[in-house]
Amino acid sequence: LALLVLAPWLSFLPLAAMASLLLMVAWNMSEAHKVVYLLRRAPKDDIIVMLMCMSLTVLFDMVIAITVGIVLASLLFMRRIARMTRLSVLSESAETSTLMLRVSGPLFFAAAERIFSELLVQSEDYNTIVMQWDAVPVLDAGGLNAFQRFVEALPEGKQLIITDIPFQPLKTFARARIAPISGKLAFFSTLPDAVKHLNESVAS
Repeated sequence: LALLVLAPWLSFLPLAAMASLLLMVAWNMSEAHKVVYLLRRAPKDDIIVMLMCMSLTVLFDMVIAITVGIVLASLLFMRRIARMTRLSVLSESAETSTLMLRVSGPLFFAAAERIFSELLVQSEDYNTIVMQWDAVPVLDAGGLNAFQRFVEALPEGKQLIITDIPFQPLKTFARARIAPISGKLAFFSTLPDAVKHLNESVAS
């Protein structure tokens, strides 16, 4: 309202007075108390992103700061999600040479390589590997590629069984035309079905 109505008179204000007004506006916009709170309580990764954005805003401009901030935040987010994906052993039997594991978390490019590398090490002494995928919400192209390379690397006489595949990973498999391979790769709807099949195979 002041700018619209009082513009002719405001033009007579000294620039020093306008500068002080701008400093007050900038200080209020900075929300310094929130910055201090975040520096004390926020995770280290978030603090780094915030300080980087603040520094780039001062040194260059806000466009560069926001661009770099979004890229950094995305990379850190992917690293956090990748760390959430893990393998847990359900059971292992030396008699039947069977290892059963459960995968928890998304199998995307940032996590799949690590998961299948760990699986390769853990399954060295077993001929049958059963993986339950009920907690795998996402399988992307990178995860699919890591899966295919793991299957190709399986030595003769070693079998991989996948069970409880959710819709999205199942759809990815279908698009990639992943099919069972006799004696090497098999799929079952549930873990009990896979166990039943293994028991029948041992009995026969």
